Amino acid sequence: HRRGGNQFSGVQPWTGPDADFPDVVNADQAVEFLGRRQEKPFLLFFGLWRPHTPYTAPRRFFDLYSNTRFELPAGWQPGDLADVPPEGRRLTDGLKRVQVDGRIDGARWKEHLLGYCANTSFADWNIGRVLAALDGGPHAANTLVVITSDNGFHCGPKERWEKGTLWELSAHVPLLVRGPGVRPGTSPRTVSLVDLYPTFADFCGLGAPAHRLDGRSFVPLLRDPAAPWDRPSF
Repeated sequence: HRRGGNQFSGVQPWTGPDADFPDVVNADQAVEFLGRRQEKPFLLFFGLWRPHTPYTAPRRFFDLYSNTRFELPAGWQPGDLADVPPEGRRLTDGLKRVQVDGRIDGARWKEHLLGYCANTSFADWNIGRVLAALDGGPHAANTLVVITSDNGFHCGPKERWEKGTLWELSAHVPLLVRGPGVRPGTSPRTVSLVDLYPTFADFCGLGAPAHRLDGRSFVPLLRDPAAPWDRPSF
């Protein structure tokens, strides 16, 4: 749709069937797999596209926010890149998605926040379907579940939309783990995605490979979120 003669970039409720989205097709396959008894140990990788752009999702996820009043993100300051060298500014796309004639358009910004939230709820719904299938199937008691991503996201602070920076919002990723013997809680320790493989191998009793790994198993943190941990993350 259009507003003020400027094309909005991909923020649009979808009115077609859910199966038009690969995320839904993949979730359906994961649900079917988890409903069957597997004769051998398995690793199931369920990848999600959303909440990546374009911000398109079934209309009901946009409707969840029909009464939400979106505010511009806390911490946003005009000119916040003034202390960043020119090359650094060149590497960021800034807020071009929400600009009109080179200036921030508040209505367009809020439209993108709505789309981002709708897409996040769409992703949450798909993850919930897969977890419900696991919990209702034969392997709930002995399956480790990890939810993570390859990057964080800016929705405006530091005059940035999307990813690709070394600032905290982009560099931090979600990492949620549940499974047998995992103690509920939030760990203050810092781990990295490179630690996932040795953690899987350790948790499943597979042993370490012959070659040296860059990562380190964080199974001790799954057992006790406050366990000693002297490894930084780069």
